[in-house]
Amino acid sequence: MAEVVWRYARRLLVGTSFLLCVGTALLWVRSCSTGDSFDRYRQNVAGRGTYHDTCGVFSSRGTFGGGFLRLHPPILQDWPADRGWRWNRMPAQPVAWQHQWRFVGFGYWNTSIRGTPGSGGMSMRGLTIPHWFVIAVLGVAPAIAGRRLHHRWRRYRRRRGGLCADCGYDVRASGVRCPECGTLVPSTGTPGEG
Repeated sequence: MAEVVWRYARRLLVGTSFLLCVGTALLWVRSCSTGDSFDRYRQNVAGRGTYHDTCGVFSSRGTFGGGFLRLHPPILQDWPADRGWRWNRMPAQPVAWQHQWRFVGFGYWNTSIRGTPGSGGMSMRGLTIPHWFVIAVLGVAPAIAGRRLHHRWRRYRRRRGGLCADCGYDVRASGVRCPECGTLVPSTGTPGEG
């Protein structure tokens, strides 16, 4: 029973990983021209005149990212009204904040801008991860499963054709073992795995 559950869990992992990998690749292509974000804006979070903030995740110019921005005390009159999480589409653009650390698409920023007597300060934090890295990580399980499936199919084809499943030597006239590599040869009429 546990073996059956493990087999189905593996198949679910491989299938989900493959779909997420393909989805990320499509999002990567889309991110060259269109940026997508899923974010939330809030006004006067700790009471009237305290601060506004926004947080969210985005995909733009070949990267996934996430960040947080806080204005205190708020001076922007056109800050979006409180609303729940929303999906937004915008022209693709790189992250505008000064990165503290950036390398091959990975990045991190944690910046504060001091306010003046007439304006409030601003603080922002976030990170970026390149799409290619997400695709590489998500592609591991499908690649391993694909390789196993290929080997299993090759062994099946070899046995069905009267060849040794391991080395491909013709074993139709041989006895119980392959004369080339010594692998046991299944009796005729059983093309499946042995």
